[in-house]
Amino acid sequence: MKNTTISTIFIILLILNRAQSFASTNFQHPDKVIKVTITKIIDGDTVKVMLPQGNYSVRLNGIDCYESSYNKHIYTQINKIGLNQEQIVLLGKEATKKLAEKINVGEQVDLEIIGLDTKYGRLVGNIYKKGENLNDYMKSTGYCPEYIYKPFKK
Repeated sequence: MKNTTISTIFIILLILNRAQSFASTNFQHPDKVIKVTITKIIDGDTVKVMLPQGNYSVRLNGIDCYESSYNKHIYTQINKIGLNQEQIVLLGKEATKKLAEKINVGEQVDLEIIGLDTKYGRLVGNIYKKGENLNDYMKSTGYCPEYIYKPFKK
């Protein structure tokens, strides 16, 4: 896992150094913005994207959508909001639908890389479509509570 994480970090650094993508004053980190193609919408806060080096998962920064399938994280959400598993999964599926209404597989978007989630080996970032921050949009739907990403949490 460590070799994969180190390789991923190296690849990201290469991408950022060579990125020739659109960057405007709307981005927090315009030097870290690259064009990517959406290859899969996993759930309301995670997508897969195609980079020159391959397919990578991206966790949307600033949100933690309700789970769209049964997993161990669902218990954290149950304890926080008091809903049962079925209710949380229904909310999670709605979150996934909301994101899918905004972006399509095969579509190009701007990815602003904020960090790397070393626990799950995925990028963390903001996704923009025609200048609209989709992370903020997802937060506004009510299906994705705010979550502060801590890049160096061990």
